[in-house]
Amino acid sequence: LGIDVFDYDKSGEIDQKEINHMITATSELLGKTCDASTARNLSKKILDACDKKRCGKITKEEFVDGSVKRFYG
Repeated sequence: LGIDVFDYDKSGEIDQKEINHMITATSELLGKTCDASTARNLSKKILDACDKKRCGKITKEEFVDGSVKRFYG
């Protein structure tokens, strides 16, 4: 998963800064632009949807669970 690539400190979790980078890098790969404000808003939405422990970081499992529930459940 992309989450592993953006877990820069290899903690097993990604924080808002790492999520911001994931969003902007993915946008660039798709040939789109994503300004800092948009990336922050999207990363906050991801954290709100996935961060079960409300610690400001999400694990791969939280990311997958949050994504599945949001889009398939």
